[in-house]
Amino acid sequence: AQLRLPVTVPAGASAMTLRFVFDAPGAAGSWMLDDVQVVRPLAALAEGVEANTVVDIFSDVQGATTRLSQNVLPGFRAMAQTADVLVSNGDLVSNGSTANYTSYLSALAAGGGGEYGTVVSTIGNHEYYGSEGSAVYRERFLDSTGMRDIGGQGGLWGEVLVDGQLPLIWIGSEFYDYTAKTGAGPFVDFSEEQFTWLRDRLAHWRAQDQPVLLFSHHLLPYSVSGSYARFYENDFGQEEARFAALLAQNPNVIMFNSHTHWSPTLNDWSTELRPDPTRAHGPTVVNTGAVTTMYGPSGDWEEKAVGGADPVGLRAALYDDRVRVTVYSFSTAGATEIKHVDIPRPTDAPVDPVDPVDPVDPVDPAVALSAQTVAAGGRVTISGTGFPEAAELAIELRST
Repeated sequence: AQLRLPVTVPAGASAMTLRFVFDAPGAAGSWMLDDVQVVRPLAALAEGVEANTVVDIFSDVQGATTRLSQNVLPGFRAMAQTADVLVSNGDLVSNGSTANYTSYLSALAAGGGGEYGTVVSTIGNHEYYGSEGSAVYRERFLDSTGMRDIGGQGGLWGEVLVDGQLPLIWIGSEFYDYTAKTGAGPFVDFSEEQFTWLRDRLAHWRAQDQPVLLFSHHLLPYSVSGSYARFYENDFGQEEARFAALLAQNPNVIMFNSHTHWSPTLNDWSTELRPDPTRAHGPTVVNTGAVTTMYGPSGDWEEKAVGGADPVGLRAALYDDRVRVTVYSFSTAGATEIKHVDIPRPTDAPVDPVDPVDPVDPVDPAVALSAQTVAAGGRVTISGTGFPEAAELAIELRST
């Protein structure tokens, strides 16, 4: 759970004490507090105020095309303020066959997907499922969704600026060997080109104190609903450390993760991710649920389907002082709000611990390569900046 407890400060108070007590029967387990902050809350959002811009979001259709065409999309389009951008955050299909894409795209059109000016689709793991090979499925995803022409980077990753105000970035795995892994992780394979692009774009928007919507079908462990279950503990594989470190540098990011199908009614539907506990702020992570069957916890480390749950979708809305992310349940009768989270706009630079090398001008550690590829017998130079004095570093070489 991420509990938010209101506190009223009495006049004249200069200090406060918070005490946490865990009451439970013997052998009932343990309790962990991993982050306590005292913050000034946002004022209540004025009734009926219209957002500056909105983005509609769904994920994990996997064959539930009737739910998409008759529940989710009509529910979005019936809202008082309509969005111009729609995001389908991975697992559009059950597997990468042409027939599955035909069914999905028909449902998207029937539900009103064509009424959006831009439809961003991210690649999940199910797009790579089947026996035709990773390259075939990757190209079929790009061709079927029309993503090659969206985002300026070829489609698997990219960026659009929604209504000229809200940066929307997505990333995606470039390879998955289904024949070898048969649906097991890790699922994410980044090229140096994609990772470097992402790092640079996040740095660009961080310097401008802009909130960023970042979409990844896959998720980091111990981040948001379901991420502690066994199946999701290794989504990013060898990419996990550097991706988590990058997120830690960008507390202005609101990351949307899918893949688990876990119900947004759970307390950890939205959390603040803390890859680096020494930093005062971390990115917000939101679980997008699913259009298809919803899931929830079973025991300590497993999961089970939630019977009878309606499909869900999200809306991200930009206001003058916040980004509000709201999750809705969509029945045939329309949309019902489940809950929402307000993330303050980063109007000022976040206050983080100072750099031990230069307390006046903090610098985030960074590594750069002189070349992305090198021929046999050639040379590549690795340069680094911002590391503390006498820090022990390891250089890892990988090759396919």
